[in-house]
Amino acid sequence: MGYSVAALSKKQEFSLDEIGKNLYIYALLYHITILMGNLSINHLDTTLLDRCLTRQDRAWEDFVDRFLGLVLHVIDHTVSKREVRLRMEERNALCERVFAALGHDQFRLLREFKSRSSLTTYLSVVVRRVVIRLLLNQSYGSAQVAFDY
Repeated sequence: MGYSVAALSKKQEFSLDEIGKNLYIYALLYHITILMGNLSINHLDTTLLDRCLTRQDRAWEDFVDRFLGLVLHVIDHTVSKREVRLRMEERNALCERVFAALGHDQFRLLREFKSRSSLTTYLSVVVRRVVIRLLLNQSYGSAQVAFDY
């Protein structure tokens, strides 16, 4: 399963404007659902997760759009805590590898989500672990590493 940044997001680059727009949209959805009182952001996220696991149309693209900002944030935070400097290409390669890991083995890591926390919290932990593993193996470039998370 080879994923590219362009294939994941249908965009050539990750820009703060694009990520900001997605975050803004989800913030609006969050406030609207709170005002409506019948849905929560957790419900929206788990619905999106269910769509991915049942392989509905555009579900994976929507998932990537929804969590791209989170993945990039966790990557940035993790590499800064480990005092690692990444070029933009390496950061994008790490992001691709993280989404490839999430999609590996028919979304095994996503299927393991048990709703004990929010999906965002779960993904933050999973992404951090994947990034650390990739950094330790230095396999975020062209080298392949087994998806044994």
